[in-house]
Amino acid sequence: MQMICLLAHTFNDIRTKLQRMHHETVKISLKINISKTKEIHIHTPINQPLLLNYQQIEQVSEFPYLGSIISKDNGGTDRNVAERIKKARCAFGILNTVWRSTAYSNNTKNKDLQYQRKDRPALQP
Repeated sequence: MQMICLLAHTFNDIRTKLQRMHHETVKISLKINISKTKEIHIHTPINQPLLLNYQQIEQVSEFPYLGSIISKDNGGTDRNVAERIKKARCAFGILNTVWRSTAYSNNTKNKDLQYQRKDRPALQP
């Protein structure tokens, strides 16, 4: 699945970019899937629908992009931070069971931690 994000300051700019992208994809026998294409307006009063081949692109209030959540109200920073904290808690919950486990020796656990520290020198004591 290929994901492309088009950004513009004005409605005419985004419409032009979308038409250019459509024109270029047709040249190489690709087709933009309208049902998978989404549109979001961030901090703009314009609610004019965006059309491609006379079909309206669905307007959404938020969507995931490259691991972040983009949202209509503030670009997604609040929800994105909450989502990242949730993922970190989940990861630490999984690691916590390993660290507390008696199935692995402390030596093995320390080796794994040292290996991670070599990749990230800033974490070394």
